[in-house]
Amino acid sequence: MKRSKISFKNSILKLNLSLICVMSLFMVMYYVLSHSTTNKYNDAIQLYDDINGFYDYVSQANFSFKSYLYTENLEDIDTYNRCIGIALDKLRNIDNNIDETYRWRIKLLNNMLDSYQSAAADAKDFKGSGYQEKYNELLTQYALIEKTSTTYYEYLTEDIKAQRKEIHNYENLLFIVLAIIMIAGIIWLVLFSVITIRSFTQPLYQILNNIKLIKRGEYDLSSISGTSTEMESLCLALEDMAQHVQRNILNEQEKAKLKHQLLEKENENLRKDELLALSELKLLQNQINPHFLFNTLNMIYKTAYRENAMDTSAMVNRTSMLLRYALDKANKTSDLYSEIESIENYIYIQEKRFHQRIKFILTVEEELPNIQVPGLLIQPLVENAVKHGLKDVIEDGEVIINVHHLDDHIIISVSDNGIGVETEILEKGIINDFQIDNDKKNLGLYNVIQRIRMFYGNTAQISFNSYPGCGFEVIIKIKMEETYV
Repeated sequence: MKRSKISFKNSILKLNLSLICVMSLFMVMYYVLSHSTTNKYNDAIQLYDDINGFYDYVSQANFSFKSYLYTENLEDIDTYNRCIGIALDKLRNIDNNIDETYRWRIKLLNNMLDSYQSAAADAKDFKGSGYQEKYNELLTQYALIEKTSTTYYEYLTEDIKAQRKEIHNYENLLFIVLAIIMIAGIIWLVLFSVITIRSFTQPLYQILNNIKLIKRGEYDLSSISGTSTEMESLCLALEDMAQHVQRNILNEQEKAKLKHQLLEKENENLRKDELLALSELKLLQNQINPHFLFNTLNMIYKTAYRENAMDTSAMVNRTSMLLRYALDKANKTSDLYSEIESIENYIYIQEKRFHQRIKFILTVEEELPNIQVPGLLIQPLVENAVKHGLKDVIEDGEVIINVHHLDDHIIISVSDNGIGVETEILEKGIINDFQIDNDKKNLGLYNVIQRIRMFYGNTAQISFNSYPGCGFEVIIKIKMEETYV
């Protein structure tokens, strides 16, 4: 006979539902008992406070009234009336909350207070030889009220003791309820553990052992699938997965074989490309030998100097220094002072080239920290200003280079007074790092942005300002974090 499968999920839900019902029942019992206990105790304390307040306010009223009889101060009579009113309120609260058995005592106390008020009224209004008699009557009525205090305090004390005993009984009952709740929780945990181990954990371990064998196709899930409906679904899914794994292994082996053949061909092509690149590089190095070029420029410089051609001599010397810096520092690390010296040489050459058409203004703050910078950082920005910003300028063109120190940052700005850039084009260029067209006319800006990101990471920022007809400005902000040379 085939045993019917049970659902692990349904078993847990039924067990949880039973536990929730039992826990809810006990929690309701706990709440009812706790609420009843608290109310009884609060009522007893309130009765004690009310009777205590009654005697206090009657005593204060008596003191104020006697003070009025001696001084005839109207404030004392106001205090008397206020205290009597509060005492009456306290007495009414006591009458509403006290047991029926002792309610006659409260009525008696109320009659005493009425007699005291009548005596006070007589003593207040009486003038003559019988005043002392009225005053003694007032004192007698107050003494009667005061004598009842011991009796009523004893009664309330006994009542509070009884309430405390009842509360103690309730506390014992609450302890029993809490103990039952804890025992029910422990029993549920034990049942849950047993059901979990028998219906879920053990079959799961068997499945894990079979998963190790699925790759070789050696697995048996028939005995596991009969434990529960969830395990049956899981075993069916694993059966399907195992078949897919076997098919994928065969496919991957075939792909790996084809990929190996393709890689061998690619490696062969790469070796050919490498040999070709090395030969082209060697040819280029032979065509432009930096040492030969520097020696030639040095010879021209000395010849011009001997011939007293000072402008030519200075220009050749600056060109030699600029070219040497460009070859030495391209894609390498430099420092801020060397970069400033290089841009000074570049400006000198450009001023000779453009004469009065473009004016170059270099402002460098004194005693700047000599931080590390990527080589050829500023020159591409100046070239961009000359080539694009001032390309149509005939006269009064300006390129301003400013290097200064602000807080813990070095600020490098390059600006021109050229044609500027429209806002939409500028925003599009910033988003795309100025690599926005096929002819790569902004390649200098793109290279500067990429080198700043690679060199500084998040410790440097580059921003742009421009409006049509108002020029173009590039601002590089470098944070000084162990970047001193």
